[in-house]
Amino acid sequence: MTGTLGILLFAKHLGLITSVQEVLEALITQGKPINPRLYQEVLSTAQESL
Repeated sequence: MTGTLGILLFAKHLGLITSVQEVLEALITQGKPINPRLYQEVLSTAQESL
């Protein structure tokens, strides 16, 4: 089973999205809680930085 963050990483890998961070920020703005440590780990995996 894959969660939201895994799907975002896969979408970036496929070239369906250009920025995981932009989508994460939109989710946070809409009230989706994302652990700060996990947020950093996902950005690192996506080769993005703050």
